[in-house]
Parts: sequence; C-alpha cells; structure tokens
Amino acid sequence: MGKYIPICQFCGQVVVCNKNFENEEQAVEYASRHCKCDDSLKYNRVECSKEKAMQFLTEFNENQIAVICRAIADVGYDVIDSVTLKIEGQMIDGQYTVKIKQDSFGKVICDLKKSEKERIEL
Repeated sequence: MGKYIPICQFCGQVVVCNKNFENEEQAVEYASRHCKCDDSLKYNRVECSKEKAMQFLTEFNENQIAVICRAIADVGYDVIDSVTLKIEGQMIDGQYTVKIKQDSFGKVICDLKKSEKERIEL
C-alpha cells in the first residue's frame, strides 16, 4: 500500500492526519470533507445531508434514493432553490411527497409526506 497525501480537491491544501489511505480517491475525499475552506465546508454539509437522508429513506428503492440525493445536492449547492418530488412505485405503499429546500441558515431540509392513495375503477 502506497502513501497517499490527503489534498483538498477545492483549494489544494494538504489536510494533516494520521490515517493511511488505500488509494488517492479516499485521501482526496477525506481532505475535501475535513478542510476548512468555504467550498469544502459546503461539500461536507451536502454530503452529511445526503447521508442523514439515507438513514430514513428506507422505504424507497435504490433509484428513488439516488434521485432524492441528487435533489438534495442541487439544493445544497444552490443550483435550485427547492424541489418537490412525488414518488410511488411497487415497493412503496401509497404515494410520498418529498420536499427539499434550505432553511435561512443554509441547512438542507427534507420533508416527507405519505398520502394513502385509493383508486376505484368504475
């Protein structure tokens, strides 16, 4: 195993740590999550938001989670102000409305609302 230096992908600073990394990608990811530059702080905030969201998105399948996490990233990086997703499928009982936005402090908020949908064919 070689020695990889954790260098922030945003500002190029070396982040000092006592860890050994298996590859350069892990070293860069560590540095980018632990650097104190503005872009790194935003990146870490968005990545933490996605990780927290995955903890409570247990009823969704992998593709649905990927769409929600992409929306979280777009809101977190100020690409869009907010997004509302309506999700239903074979694995989900009913329909979910997922609203993603930032609060006044820049923290990403994800609201889930489950609505039981009843359909009657006439």
